[in-house]
Amino acid sequence: MLTTILALWGALLSSIAVGWNLYRDLSEKGKLRVTCYVGCTIEGGKLDPNKYLVWNVTNIGRTSILVKSIGGKNKDDTAFFIKESCLLKMLKPGEYIIESVADFSVLSENLKSLNAYDSLGREFKAS
Repeated sequence: MLTTILALWGALLSSIAVGWNLYRDLSEKGKLRVTCYVGCTIEGGKLDPNKYLVWNVTNIGRTSILVKSIGGKNKDDTAFFIKESCLLKMLKPGEYIIESVADFSVLSENLKSLNAYDSLGREFKAS
């Protein structure tokens, strides 16, 4: 009787563990945190007088993600991409990239969001 109870208990625990691992592995699709801000650079101890629109893209998930491009989306659902950026960067968990552009024309009244895009076409919006 005791061995039957222990066998059932072991089967239940192992089934829960297998189910949890399957759920975790299938639901993990990778996550990027995108923050955008206006900044400037310092080169050789001198402040650059130009201001830049900066994207900081951080992989906060548990799997690697290939970042394809940065850009944004307008209210009329048209998208734009920053051509100066030479991305296609594989980000491992915890890694980040910083890209910037000096053109502020994207910050118009029509702007809906600033984004990063991965190789699967997923869009990650800036907070």
